[in-house]
Amino acid sequence: MLWLGGTYNCTEFDEVTEKVAAGLLGLGLNPRDRVIFQLTNTSETLICFIACWKIGYLGVLVAPKRISSKPMGRNSVSRPSRTRCKGLSQR
Repeated sequence: MLWLGGTYNCTEFDEVTEKVAAGLLGLGLNPRDRVIFQLTNTSETLICFIACWKIGYLGVLVAPKRISSKPMGRNSVSRPSRTRCKGLSQR
């Protein structure tokens, strides 16, 4: 896999997705539980999605919405926090 920060060969990609899957399993979720994360054009998004798939979690990708600095009423979108997939911190 080629991405802006470098590359993963098949073995490396499998290893990193296994590490992320192990981190996700540590959260105590059950198979077919939904894991929601923001769809971005980064390698982490694909890694998290594949890790979820490997352990039977349903990866739910949500598209980022346009963020406005002005309040938009009760349906306004809050500024998302920058969090990483649990297993990636073990990398």
